[in-house]
Amino acid sequence: MTGDYRGYESDCDYFQKILSQPALAETRNLAALAQLVFRTPIAFLAMLDHAERMTARVGVGMEWWSVIEGFPLHRAFEDALIAPDAAQWLPEGNAGGLGFFVATPVRSCNGLPLGLLILADHAPRPGFSDADRQALRTLVHAFTANMELRALASHALEGERRLLETEKRFRAMANSAPVLIIYGGPDGAPMFVNNRWLEFTGRSMQEEMGDGWSDSIHPQHRQSVREGFGRAFEDRTPFTSEYPMLRKDGEYRWMRARGEPRCLENGTFMGYVGCLTDVTDYHDAVMEIERLKQLMAIPV
Repeated sequence: MTGDYRGYESDCDYFQKILSQPALAETRNLAALAQLVFRTPIAFLAMLDHAERMTARVGVGMEWWSVIEGFPLHRAFEDALIAPDAAQWLPEGNAGGLGFFVATPVRSCNGLPLGLLILADHAPRPGFSDADRQALRTLVHAFTANMELRALASHALEGERRLLETEKRFRAMANSAPVLIIYGGPDGAPMFVNNRWLEFTGRSMQEEMGDGWSDSIHPQHRQSVREGFGRAFEDRTPFTSEYPMLRKDGEYRWMRARGEPRCLENGTFMGYVGCLTDVTDYHDAVMEIERLKQLMAIPV
């Protein structure tokens, strides 16, 4: 990510877009596609509830459910039931007016049964080929992948929202701090500087992004500070440095910078948080002491 924390918001928008289409509409679309591909008057998805009972059904030909539920549908979860001639396939020789019947299991990627895709026709389909069976499997796999994507997007969206809320709280705390704070992401690019930083430099948030954060460092120190931070970033270690930084009134102030790697509870590296404190008075006092020591060391 680059720029400020709006990258998280765009991620949330992406996951929300995936979830924007209702699952029922996607299920209905699959049933309609199956009906179109295989030209069957009966095509619907029978979905399972948490107790693996077929409850929700979407598609066309629902009036035939009373006939279809009498078939040994439990066997379809082991392998697809395909009866090109349903009257001969059923032991009773009575398919209730259906000549062709297919029940294909719909499973999640980890094998969890989700339901059945059911196709049926009044006339037998002796020409139902291996290519047709493969097309049926491909259709179901596409639907399963879409459902898995929805599940992943749902989990990711929740995670991104929690992360976004954490970032908002961090910004609020940072903006109330009496020191300069900068926050860089896992790619090393700055994502945020607090209000005190902007007040000190007199620059905008946009100007401080990218390499802009170092523009206010005295030219004689700028390269060494960048290199020092670069080494700390690569090693994921704390970073400390002192250097003069240009204030908006044109005066250079000595700043003591300390950066700490920021990680989530699971150890995932999230970037650096840097804190800058004005130590000009202390620095000038030390320099004055050193000057007096040198004067006292000069023989009279």
